[in-house]
Amino acid sequence: MILHFTILYSYFSSFFGHLLDLLSVVTRTNLRNQSLMRHSIILFVSLLFLAAIGQAQVNPLSQANKLYSLKAYSLAITEYKAALKTDPDNAFTQGKLAECYLLTNQADKAVAHYQRLQSLGYHEPIQLLNHGHALKMLGRYADARQRYLAYTSENSAIASHYAESCDFAEQLNDAGVRFYTVKKEWMNSAEAEFAPAYIDNQVVFASSRKQKQTDTDWTGNNSNQLYVSSQNDKGQLTAAQPLRDGIETVLNQAPISVAKNAQRVAYTKNSKITGNRPGSTTEKEASLYLADLASKQKWTSEEAFSFNSASGDYLVSYPHLSDNGMVLYFASTMPGGYGGYDLYVSYKNGSTWSAPINLGPQINSIGDEISPFFQEESGLLFFASDYHLGLGGFDMFSSKGESSTWSTPENLGTGINSFSDDYGLIAQHNSGYFVSNRMGGKGQEDIYRFEGLSKTMIVTVLDEYTRLPIQGASINMSDCSKGSYSTNVQGKSPGISLSTACAASITKDGYLSSTVMLSPSGKDLKKYVTVKLSPKDVVQPLALVEDKPAPTRGLTPKGIPSSTIPTSDLVQIGQHVKNQMDKPVANAKVHAYEQGTDKKIGTYITDHNGYVQIDAPKNSTIKLTFVAKGYRTGNKSVSLYSDNLYVASHFILYPDRAPAPSISDITISEPAKPQQVIAASPPALPAPTPSSAREEVSSNVSTYLIQIGAFKSPDYEKLDKLKEIGPMQVDRLDNGITRVSISGFATREAAERGALEAKKVGYLGAFVKTNKLTSKGPATIPMGEVAPQNTPIATPPAPSTVPAAPILTTTSNVYTVSKGDTLYGISRKFDVSIEDLKKWNQLTSNDLSIGQKLIFK
Repeated sequence: MILHFTILYSYFSSFFGHLLDLLSVVTRTNLRNQSLMRHSIILFVSLLFLAAIGQAQVNPLSQANKLYSLKAYSLAITEYKAALKTDPDNAFTQGKLAECYLLTNQADKAVAHYQRLQSLGYHEPIQLLNHGHALKMLGRYADARQRYLAYTSENSAIASHYAESCDFAEQLNDAGVRFYTVKKEWMNSAEAEFAPAYIDNQVVFASSRKQKQTDTDWTGNNSNQLYVSSQNDKGQLTAAQPLRDGIETVLNQAPISVAKNAQRVAYTKNSKITGNRPGSTTEKEASLYLADLASKQKWTSEEAFSFNSASGDYLVSYPHLSDNGMVLYFASTMPGGYGGYDLYVSYKNGSTWSAPINLGPQINSIGDEISPFFQEESGLLFFASDYHLGLGGFDMFSSKGESSTWSTPENLGTGINSFSDDYGLIAQHNSGYFVSNRMGGKGQEDIYRFEGLSKTMIVTVLDEYTRLPIQGASINMSDCSKGSYSTNVQGKSPGISLSTACAASITKDGYLSSTVMLSPSGKDLKKYVTVKLSPKDVVQPLALVEDKPAPTRGLTPKGIPSSTIPTSDLVQIGQHVKNQMDKPVANAKVHAYEQGTDKKIGTYITDHNGYVQIDAPKNSTIKLTFVAKGYRTGNKSVSLYSDNLYVASHFILYPDRAPAPSISDITISEPAKPQQVIAASPPALPAPTPSSAREEVSSNVSTYLIQIGAFKSPDYEKLDKLKEIGPMQVDRLDNGITRVSISGFATREAAERGALEAKKVGYLGAFVKTNKLTSKGPATIPMGEVAPQNTPIATPPAPSTVPAAPILTTTSNVYTVSKGDTLYGISRKFDVSIEDLKKWNQLTSNDLSIGQKLIFK
């Protein structure tokens, strides 16, 4: 009966605007008399029933859509199912039903309908993404990865991120290590329990359990009420009792947070619908309030948070008050954020609160971040996110920092996190409580207790070039009060016990120091950690071939000795020169020139490890020419427009008579200043050079690169660890996302080996990508590759006497349209805009024909 009244409410709301306004006023003024509210609801429903007499039956699909818009997803499911009985192949209805199941934490049913939808043919790309989410929430990571990658044509950055999250989840589960013991609290009921908060030595939480409660909300579910439970000597929660005597008008007031030293409470007034998953897409209304805590049961001097939405356009929820009540963390969908719910902080200044400060892109993402909890004793901010790399829906993370500056969030690992939604963590010392809707619980959401475990790690220190163990290396962990350790003859440390992340400084006489973050949980989950130290004598600039002495730090663009240049204004260019068998090439000459002026910096020689290092000014582009006996000359440009002070990569030299690999991938780089190129006259391509040695890109030739990932805020220090794999390509997309890849692989096998190395560094989503151009024409050489001989691509200089000529690059390539191609799809494939494609090819419409040639500039 309640279902029908609800439907009538939606259908006839336009006829009862004044009555709705009246009820809104009654509700928002928090009536003290619960019976008056009950009578008002009964009167309201009765009027709706009378108004419905004689009305025609409402279409189930229309009813479902209205309930969906009200975020009453459980009720909408019933109506969508009814609509499917008369039209089972309706893709729209199938998609909406699948989404409702996903939003009510019924991932198995959601997958069934997404699979049905797949058999009918997807109509909206977002359904591919949601299908992946549902599969991931069931722990079916391989299947989820396929769905995410199928979303690439719509948004490659999002698709790559979620595909990487599946790799991360698999590795985390395969590790089989849990750093927390987790137990269900027996006081959970068959209903929802959520939003735990400490209040003295007790825990307050919200629940939709019945107990004395007889009222239900408009969806037919029990409203949420606050309960309190004591902790026994084992930290377990005892039988819960309502926080207040009797049922007053205090429903749906959670989550809450209590400032224990200030006796202040912050809480959320919301329209939470029981059964809905947490997040911005499932909540209708939420605002923060603060009050004095006269006692656990009595809250006085209530005041609305200054930055609530006056019009209800955004949500403000999930408060956390500092112990002294002067700092307020919360989640909000207010304008100016990065995604759905973002985390903010506000500071008490007298009787007012400061303007909220967004915690920044290190914490916030394009997804939802909720339930902040700052543990003052450890300085850790705990929060939940459905976007950062995790196991399923919402995962919980920790980060150190303040205001808008925070460390990279660490996933709390298995045990605390599951396939489902895990959030609402609170902690005292090394234990606490959190909320999860994982399988195996008593109700829709349950409260779990966790206790932390420390982890023993062993650090092995090796020579970066010989790979031999270094005895007597010092591992200093004084920053986290762990003291120092020394490696044995095998280069291994004793067991180091950790319960939180700690930075370790690794030093040894004759070697450059290194700092590594040791973490007992999260993305860097390892029991054994290997650190490679570089010998100091290897990384110093090597002697020049010319008779003139080598400058201490290279030369400035005008030839002024760089002793006048601060070290911070120089970039070290490290090159590991190898042959195609991955063996170092010693005694290779590396000529360095300034891009644009062709002024020679000098010529350097690789050591026995094939290594050479050159210092060059920041904010410049350097051309390198590699010459070695028995090998083909190679060219490379290095852009130094970066905050990094060290740029390194491999460069591969090929035997003199062996053909160099043809490169067909279109490389779009975006340094701060563009490299100078000598452009061909568009749109015509350079005429083929009549030579049997000429390398051409044909429809049967592919190149391979490793897609590392797409990042909102790249961790360049971590990316620098990929320097030994190959030349790195960094592309900044129009949406602000930075995409990173590694190019220069002639075979898939070589690329797969490189991808494996990238995963070892921590980029678990690294995958090999094949690119083709179906036209024939001169190869476009990405940064770090070898230019084919006898082509107009590049003219290498003589070994030591003739300055290098500028590297010539074509400004256009040709793509041949094949069956199924669309202008939209091609633009996505090559990361160019449709407008540019039209302009380059003088197109007046989006229509294409098979065999048509498209020019890229």
